[in-house]
Amino acid sequence: MRRQQFLYSWHPGPILLAFFSLALLALPARAHDVHEHTAGHGHDPVPETGADHHVTPRSLLQAFRATGDDAHLNHAWSLIETRLRPGSSNPEILIDAALIAQARHQFSRALGLTRNALKLDSRNDQAWLLLASIHLVTGETEMASEACDELTRVPWIIMVGCEARVAHASGMGAKVRASFERALLVMDEARVGAGTSAWALSIAGDLAVAGNDANAAIGFFRRSLSLVENTQVRSALVDVLLADDRLAEARDVLDAGSEALPLGVRRLILAKRQGRIADMTDRVAAFDRRFQEWIAAEDWLHAREMARFYLDVFESPALAKKLIQINIELQKEYEDQRLLRRIS
Repeated sequence: MRRQQFLYSWHPGPILLAFFSLALLALPARAHDVHEHTAGHGHDPVPETGADHHVTPRSLLQAFRATGDDAHLNHAWSLIETRLRPGSSNPEILIDAALIAQARHQFSRALGLTRNALKLDSRNDQAWLLLASIHLVTGETEMASEACDELTRVPWIIMVGCEARVAHASGMGAKVRASFERALLVMDEARVGAGTSAWALSIAGDLAVAGNDANAAIGFFRRSLSLVENTQVRSALVDVLLADDRLAEARDVLDAGSEALPLGVRRLILAKRQGRIADMTDRVAAFDRRFQEWIAAEDWLHAREMARFYLDVFESPALAKKLIQINIELQKEYEDQRLLRRIS
C-alpha cells in the first residue's frame, strides 16, 4: 500500500508541487484515460473512445455510463460475445468483456476475464485498474490495494486515485481527503484527459460526501459532470443535494439528465419530498410493476435502485430491507454500506 501511505503523509511545499507537475507531464498523456463512476456510485474506469465513431463494445459501454440505458449494455455484450473464444489470446478483448461483465454485475465472470488478461500481459495497467475496481465492489479492499500498487505506466493521479478509492471503501477516506485534493491542484487536465480528470474529481466528491462536506462534494461532482456526463455521478450529486435539502437545485440537475433508471427513481424521491407525488401515481405504479417483474425473475442488476424506491417512494420497508440485504451480498461499496445502515 505504498501510494496509500503517500496519500496519508503528503504535505507538499512549492518546490515539490512544481516537481509533481513536471512528473505528470513526463508520463504518457493518454496511456489509459479513464472515465469513472462512482462514487461510491460504482464509478468504474472506462476508457474514452477516440476519433473512431463506429459502434464498438467500448463505445456502447461509454454510452451506457452516460445514459444508464441497459440496451447499450446488452448490445455491448452481444458484440463482445462473438469475439470471445476459449483460450483467447487478445487481452484487450478480455478486458472489454470484463468491463461489460462488471457493469452487468457479473463480478465473478469479470474477475476471471481480467485475470486471464493479466496472464497474457502482466503489465497491463488497465487490467490492474479494473481488477482493483472489481475487488472494491466485492469488498476485498486489501486485494484492491495490491492491484493499485501494480500500476506503473499511468498518470500519477490515476495511481493515487486508485488508492484513494481503496481508502474510501475502507472507511478511511477522511485520512486521505486533504492529500488527494492537493493532488488535484497539480493535475494537468489537458494532459491527462477529460475522462481521467472527471474520474478523479468524482473520487474527490465521494471523499467529501464521506466527510459530510456537502458544498465541496457538490462542487467536485459538478466539475466532473462538466467534463464527462456520467449517470452515476449525476445521481451522486442529486443525493447530496437531497440530503442538504436543496430541492430546487436537485430538480435542475435531474432535468439536465437522461431518463436512466437511477435518475428516474430520484425524480420520484424528489417529487415525494416536494409533495408532488400524488400527481405521479401512474409513474409510481409503472416502476412498481417493473420492479416486481425483476424481483420475480430474481434479477438483481438494479437492486440498489429498487431498494431506494421501496424505501423512499413506495414506502414498503420490509421489501426495501430485503432488497438492501440482497444488494449488500452482491456489492459492498461505501454507498451500499450506507444504505444498509439506514435499515439497521
